[in-house]
Amino acid sequence: MEDSDQPAAVSASTGAEDSGKLLRFADFTLDQSTRRLYRHAEAQKIQNKPLRLLIYLVNHRTRLVRRDELLQKFWPRSSNDESLTRCVSTLRKVLGDLDEPYRFIETRWGEGYRFIAPVRETDDPEPLPPPIDVPLEPMASGKERQNRVSSLLLVSIAALVLATAGLGWLMFRPIESTPLASVNRLAVLPIEAAESDRVAADELTQELTRTLSRVEGVTVVAYGSASQFGAGSDPKEAGKRLGVDALLISELIRSNTSALLRSELVSARDASLLWSFAGEPGDTGDSGDAQMRQLARAVSGRLWASLQLRDRTESVNPEARRLYLRGRYYWNQRSSVAIRTAIEAFDDALELEPDYVDALVGLADSWLLLPLYAAMPPGKAIPTARKAAERALAIDPAEARAHAVLGVISMQYDWDWDRAESHLRRALTLNLNDATSEQWLGEMHCYRGQFELCRKRLAAAASLDPLSPVLRMLQGSPDLYAGNFERAVALYEAALAELPDFSFLQLSLGHAYVGLRDYDSAVASYRAVIPDLGLAIAGGPLIHALARRGDTDEANKLLLALETLTEQRYVPPFKLAVAYLGLGDKERAIAALEEAVTARDDRLLYLAVDSVFFELHADPAFRAIARRLNLESVLR
Repeated sequence: MEDSDQPAAVSASTGAEDSGKLLRFADFTLDQSTRRLYRHAEAQKIQNKPLRLLIYLVNHRTRLVRRDELLQKFWPRSSNDESLTRCVSTLRKVLGDLDEPYRFIETRWGEGYRFIAPVRETDDPEPLPPPIDVPLEPMASGKERQNRVSSLLLVSIAALVLATAGLGWLMFRPIESTPLASVNRLAVLPIEAAESDRVAADELTQELTRTLSRVEGVTVVAYGSASQFGAGSDPKEAGKRLGVDALLISELIRSNTSALLRSELVSARDASLLWSFAGEPGDTGDSGDAQMRQLARAVSGRLWASLQLRDRTESVNPEARRLYLRGRYYWNQRSSVAIRTAIEAFDDALELEPDYVDALVGLADSWLLLPLYAAMPPGKAIPTARKAAERALAIDPAEARAHAVLGVISMQYDWDWDRAESHLRRALTLNLNDATSEQWLGEMHCYRGQFELCRKRLAAAASLDPLSPVLRMLQGSPDLYAGNFERAVALYEAALAELPDFSFLQLSLGHAYVGLRDYDSAVASYRAVIPDLGLAIAGGPLIHALARRGDTDEANKLLLALETLTEQRYVPPFKLAVAYLGLGDKERAIAALEEAVTARDDRLLYLAVDSVFFELHADPAFRAIARRLNLESVLR
């Protein structure tokens, strides 16, 4: 059982190589034998886990203690890296170590922590006296400090975003301020703008979301979910559906010579106004990018606890930045034409800025999706995606999204599961708000038969992007692949009631019906998605279901059409294997799977957990294919 968070007066082993001596630093005394922390003679109220972490950091103060080490030591059975961030945040509040330069705990963003204050070991039990004639100032609580700096955070980030988008550096002036409640989860709603500024406003919304997501200790709902609401939405309803504490609602007003951003931070609990501000261009002699870095450093120096905005030092050509934002705008539309348009925008940005990390990552993301959305053979698309991601990491080893792309490539193209997990975990360490990395890591656990880990990760991803249709669909994956077909059907049907037009969800429901051998229902589900997904995606499963319910003539006619289609475009060989197996042709099914291995078909990830292939698990040729995918141990 994981340690409880009872007050630290309860004795517990620290797990650190402590000497049992008293450790003194600044005004504090850390008594390792009784597990108590004193400021002068006053015992501090601190929970067990943060105190254990402090003892460990102090005893390992000669080195940087990496996040992975701390997670393994204190949260070995948890997949939520945010626990460590919250624990360090608690320590900072207790120690009053809230402003940079930090006095006690140094944070290296995405890497780890180091205790940096001078420490003296002693056997003297006498507590340190308070300073003479100077009254002890009570330490500010987290809420008090949050009230002082939260508004600065939101203003500064908005200023940062507008500056990078070429709208001018903003000198913000508060309109009004009220005490800020604790905001741990927030959503950035689409910035309202005139029709002529809609694309620019959408780009700004995405950039604001992305920037806030890099602030350690704050959970920001993914753009895809938040973008379903607007300024006119009911804050309480939007907050309930998104699962957030507050909503950032903004309006962009542009004149011939200037731009004005009006923003309000609104409580999702009672729709009350927490904070509001307005900004307009200011006159300054420094470059926009230099100001951006300077402001980011100033903001991070005033943020409370662990809210530390990562500062990238690159200076970007404004036109390259505009092209990058445009590329992301089209990338989010997820269609063949849109993704190719995004690639053009990213390429154009890189023509201007060859080492532009964001554009390189955008390029990697785009090429990664081409096999799914543009029917491009993986052998043509994935090497280009890999090259772009590796180049991004060569420039910035801490770029989370590049690690995520390489994690997916390691999983679906190299079948190197350990490397895939390493990259994806690294991505989440660098960006706790990345729903996509959580999703991919969860799916990886499903493919390897680790269904409870899969369920946990996919639930975490859904909490970050609560209105994502894909993540809503994937909540049924652990049961589908574990063989709990009735539960999977129930989950998919409930989701379809909310998302009746989401074809991939209907397709997954068909797979669950096949697991139940309810081929009539499976055929109905597959037929329903043929108009949207086409024969290349849904044809194989439909042929399989038709054949298994006895409609072999229709199944063979469709098979002929599917085989003809392979002469015109890329059809995943895995889908052909599903069709052949439904017709009882195991030899051709194995041959199609061999072809899938040669083509690096990403659908092979399902090989060991797809119920369609359970009947082949004992076949030596099938097991040999699974061995090449490093999935033989998952077979039944």
